[in-house]
Amino acid sequence: QAVSLPQPSPWSKLVASAFRMFDCFFGFFVGTGIGAYNAKGLRPCLDDTVVVFKQKVGPLLKQAKDKAGPALQNAKEQAAPMLQKFKESTATFGQQMSEKMKGGAR
Repeated sequence: QAVSLPQPSPWSKLVASAFRMFDCFFGFFVGTGIGAYNAKGLRPCLDDTVVVFKQKVGPLLKQAKDKAGPALQNAKEQAAPMLQKFKESTATFGQQMSEKMKGGAR
């Protein structure tokens, strides 16, 4: 025979969720306090990290931007007919709704 385990009550789920949220907020406030206390020592390290990030990632971002240019232009060209069709269909729909509103107002 299969043994069925009792289902957790909604109250226990709420309490577990509250503890997880408390844990998250507690960690945030403790981390913020430690960061504020050690700001003078952490600032040079964070500044160096930003400089290295810009040195390493800057060329990669430029390379990705250069490669994305032609692909974006191609996507614009392919989307132009669909956009025109959408504009026409919404204009037609707008006219139909306007006529219905005028007819219903009489």
